[in-house]
Amino acid sequence: MERRYNFDFLFLKRFLQLHKILYLGKNYTNLIIFIVLLAIGGLETFVGYRVGLISGNFYKVLVDKDQDVFLSTCLESTALILGISVIKAVKKFTTRRLLVRWRRALCTHIQGIYLHGINFYKLSLFNEEIDNPDQRITADVNSLVTTYGGLVDDDLFLLPIATGYYAYKAYQGAGWIGPTGMFGLFLLSFINKIFMTPVANRTAQLER
Repeated sequence: MERRYNFDFLFLKRFLQLHKILYLGKNYTNLIIFIVLLAIGGLETFVGYRVGLISGNFYKVLVDKDQDVFLSTCLESTALILGISVIKAVKKFTTRRLLVRWRRALCTHIQGIYLHGINFYKLSLFNEEIDNPDQRITADVNSLVTTYGGLVDDDLFLLPIATGYYAYKAYQGAGWIGPTGMFGLFLLSFINKIFMTPVANRTAQLER
């Protein structure tokens, strides 16, 4: 019987179990690094918003022909650009550091199961579905950590906060039309789930 992979309760259960391995017990340091990474991501979102306003500030200053404000705008813009550059570099470093620790935690946990009792002999001699279990462990852990790390680096866990922040700014700028349009677009994006299920199944088959 062919296995099917969906975004369902079983996926959520396995997702939570994965995070217990990554963050609990001896790996509590990973949780601290993850919280720091979230804080850096939040700071990046805030500073990135300010950077997005730079061009508008310059347009206003040039139209008003105010030299004093122009100089202060230049200094503020320079500080923001340097700040966002440093934040992005620190975020990238922190993410890579966390990925290494994730890989170590997962490999240690899976190797412990693999070498427990006679599991090694069962998988090596009597299981025809898994060839080269040690290489499969390495490849699967690397694939999981790289893919999931990319999502975390793209601020997966900050999206709800960022969405609320930008919805508030949209309401300030355009009234109720701003956040209504935003959330309407998000609701339409749930259609992706219909297309994601066959893609997830196909991807899982290819990875096997």
